[in-house]
Amino acid sequence: MPFLILPRSQATSNPIYFLPSWTMYPFSPILLATIASAAPWGDHQWQHAGPLDAPDHSYGHNAPHHFGPPFGQHGGGLTSAAYFLDNNPNGSAIVALTVGSDGLLSDPVRTSTGGYGAISVNPDGSPRPVDTLSSQGSVTVKGNMLFTINSGSNTVVMFNIDSEDPTSLKMVGSPADTMGDVPVSVDYSDELHTACVLNGGSKPGVSCFHVDPWKGLVPQGSLRSLGYDFNQTTPPTAPAGTASQIIFDPDSKALFAILKGYAGPPAIPGSVVAYKTE
Repeated sequence: MPFLILPRSQATSNPIYFLPSWTMYPFSPILLATIASAAPWGDHQWQHAGPLDAPDHSYGHNAPHHFGPPFGQHGGGLTSAAYFLDNNPNGSAIVALTVGSDGLLSDPVRTSTGGYGAISVNPDGSPRPVDTLSSQGSVTVKGNMLFTINSGSNTVVMFNIDSEDPTSLKMVGSPADTMGDVPVSVDYSDELHTACVLNGGSKPGVSCFHVDPWKGLVPQGSLRSLGYDFNQTTPPTAPAGTASQIIFDPDSKALFAILKGYAGPPAIPGSVVAYKTE
C-alpha cells in the first residue's frame, strides 16, 4: 500500500547487524485491515479468493486478495488456506481455513502457537473486545513459512506449511524471545532470510532473527530502539499511541516500524521509523 512520507528528523542508532541507522517520518495514521493467507505456489498469481469473474470491489475495497494458486491439488480441489490468529490469554492458536474454488471458507483447523496472547486495554483500563492488538501483521505468510507472535508470552513463532495441505502447520524450532514486551507485528524478508518483530508494550523496540529452515528463529543482536520516547503500557493502552506494524519494503532495502499518534489535545502525529538494511 503506497503512502507518502516526508522527513522530520534523522539520527544514527546503535549499530545493528543489518539495520545500522534509523530515520523518523511523520505519518498520518490509517486503519489497515489484517489478512494472511497461503502464499503463491506454482506458476500462476491468483488475485481473488472468490469467483474468477468477481469484480475488484466485490470484497468491499479496491484491493486484490492474494490467496495464491492451488496447493497440491489443482482444478476443483483444494485451492489455498486463510490464516487467522486467535489472540487468547489462555493460549493462542492459528486458525487455518480452507479457501474453496468458490471463495468460501470452511473446515477450520487450530494449531497452538506455543504461547499466550495479550489483550490491549481502553484508556479507562477495560479490556478491548475487538482489535485486541490494535495492529496489523500479527500473521505473516511467505512461501511455505508462516510467522506469528505470542503477545502475552513475548515470543515469535515460525511454522512450516504442508504443501499438500496448507491447513497443516508444523512449528520449526521453539518460540523465540522477542526481547521486548507485547510483540504485535512480524514481517519476513526472503532476500535477507530475516524475520523482524515490533514490540509495542512498556519495553518497545524491534527484534530481528535469522530464519533457519531446521532450527527456526535465531536472534540477531539485541532489541533495537525505536529511536525516540515511545511511551506505552503492558498491556498497551489503545488505540491511540500504539505500535501498528513492521514491514520490509519490496526489495528489502529498508524496514519500517509504523507507530500511531494521538488526536490530542495535545495532538501528536504518528511516525514511521525507517531502518536502512545493508
